[in-house]
Amino acid sequence: MFYFFDLKEQNGRYYVFSKNLDLIKIDNFSFDTFEPKKEIYDAYLSIPISWLDFRVLEVPFKEEKKIKEILPFELEGLILSNSAEITYDFVILEKKEKTKILIIYIKKDLLQKLLEKFDQKKINIKVVTCIYLKKFLADFRAEYLLEPNKLSEEERIKLAKEELISPSFNLKKIEIISPIKLKKQKKLLQWTIFLSILILFFWLIDFYFNWWTIKKQTENIKNKMHHIYSTLFPEEKRIVSPLYQLQSHFKTLKEKENILVGISPLDILLKLSKVKRNGIIFREIHMDKKRVIIKGIANSLSNIDNVKKQLEQVWSQAKILDSKVLEPKKIHFTIMVEDKKE
Repeated sequence: MFYFFDLKEQNGRYYVFSKNLDLIKIDNFSFDTFEPKKEIYDAYLSIPISWLDFRVLEVPFKEEKKIKEILPFELEGLILSNSAEITYDFVILEKKEKTKILIIYIKKDLLQKLLEKFDQKKINIKVVTCIYLKKFLADFRAEYLLEPNKLSEEERIKLAKEELISPSFNLKKIEIISPIKLKKQKKLLQWTIFLSILILFFWLIDFYFNWWTIKKQTENIKNKMHHIYSTLFPEEKRIVSPLYQLQSHFKTLKEKENILVGISPLDILLKLSKVKRNGIIFREIHMDKKRVIIKGIANSLSNIDNVKKQLEQVWSQAKILDSKVLEPKKIHFTIMVEDKKE
């Protein structure tokens, strides 16, 4: 439905049109008595011609865009007030060598107060026009403005319908923010800030959790690398960067490539890392294409036998080549394993 409020000097009338612009209702309008059941959006308002001021101007071009650009400067010389104190629109009366336009304007504070009254009644005004002026724009004469004729109600309804289809001009250039709307906007802003803070809070928690998880995983990997390296190279007490130091060992092995062609040192080291060595320390590892010789220190002969059995589970054969006591409770041994899978 479309609401059209037709104000006169005293009170006025309002018309309600259907979507097909059929007149549904017509009634008297007064700010004191009118109480809509629900909020009215995009209403049209016609104000009395006596509330408006006019200026006729001729410009040397026909484009509306250019006319809009020069109007603020032209108005400074045509009206007593500052152009910032009024709200205005224009209508092209005729286009010949020069374009003749009618400037319609009203004091901004007057229109502001009027729109605020409608807003307090929960009526949102979309267009501010004047149906009396609509009637005479096609054949405009200055005397129509000086001595306005009365229009019958049938004429006013007909002109209101025409304005709904195509407004002659629109003075609604002011945005009204009522206390109710201001309160809603403030509440909406508060909720927006709250939700933004909440989202930021959860994002920080997620970020911290991911950072902590990555840090923990990194520490675990470092500890595992440290443990594997210390197991493989027990004589090295100062372990700063296991990966870098392991690369250094591989570099040394690579320099002996002519000896180690066809041998996978990494595979052998990984196999040795799986062998449990309770009471055993591997001190030297020598390898060639066919066999691996391991030299180490044990606390007892039973420890050497246990390691030999574990090595036999990885290689096909393990043989103790030598074992002798060189210091108290320390047995130096040499074990040879064949570099073959089961």
